[in-house]
Amino acid sequence: MSKTAYIVGGYGSAGSGQIAYRIAWILHTHFDYHCVIVTTDSRQSYDTSCAIFEHPICFDSVEITELAMLVQPQDLLISNPANSHHFLGGRLTCRKIMYVQAYTSFTILDGFFDNYVAVSHFVHHFLRFEYGINAAIIPPFARAECVPKNLIPWQERPPHKIMVMGKLFFAELLQLFRDRMAKKYPHIPIELNLIERFSKTQPELLQLMAEHRYFMQLSPCEGFGLTPLEAMACGCVTLGFHGNGSLDYLRPLHHKNLDFLYQHNSGMVAYPQMDKLCNNVAYLLSHSETAKRISSRGNSLIHQFSVENFDHNWVNYFNNFLNSQ
Repeated sequence: MSKTAYIVGGYGSAGSGQIAYRIAWILHTHFDYHCVIVTTDSRQSYDTSCAIFEHPICFDSVEITELAMLVQPQDLLISNPANSHHFLGGRLTCRKIMYVQAYTSFTILDGFFDNYVAVSHFVHHFLRFEYGINAAIIPPFARAECVPKNLIPWQERPPHKIMVMGKLFFAELLQLFRDRMAKKYPHIPIELNLIERFSKTQPELLQLMAEHRYFMQLSPCEGFGLTPLEAMACGCVTLGFHGNGSLDYLRPLHHKNLDFLYQHNSGMVAYPQMDKLCNNVAYLLSHSETAKRISSRGNSLIHQFSVENFDHNWVNYFNNFLNSQ
């Protein structure tokens, strides 16, 4: 009997799309599934040659509105929680796995999937507390091989330039940061280099990170948060909001007055602690030797979240799940 796996969002522009595509690759390569990428936007291009991520195999694609007519009981569906409003868990008869990569992309979780996998410990605890779901944890992967070789020494990078990215409320949070810094620390020069999401390929983005001492992400919530991890691999001191999910690898600074201890690896703070963020930014820009030490403490963490580890974890998971019935 032929086996088809439908993977929702595998051609998406966000990091979650890269992760979903990799799951399709695993099912095709290791379990001989015919994989179909499900798109959630009829305007989304199916031309993978224009994507910001690589797609070694060009899988067929269908729109999410077609699923009910196509899916058979022997098929497999992989989705993320952002599609909970489609209620695929309650409507489709196939086996269903939800990879929960975020915890704010839905209003009510579709609670009728067969299994749930969390991207981080925070998401695991969220699912257990809110829905009584005991999800397995499989972290995402980052591409260590894309980190530029022969990185520019940290001290040779611009001393007051911060590369900045964001998601929800980005413009508003950025303005709040500017205003608060100008009020609290008018004597500290800062140059912000704003990078629009999806405007760079992954290698281009990492190259930009490698040219900065500091990277700031103004994102209130993250299921995991790969971007600060990539910035750390490029030698940046990370600033901004850790979004909770990033605490699987970040060790935020702590100090009774600032938020600071030398053994930690990041200047990020909990949302919405803007004053603490400004304190950290001011301190680190004014104490370059301390910032340099912090920049060296996180650059090897990316290897813990390799694509090889990701593949291994999912292959083990699918071996158990697919053989359970």
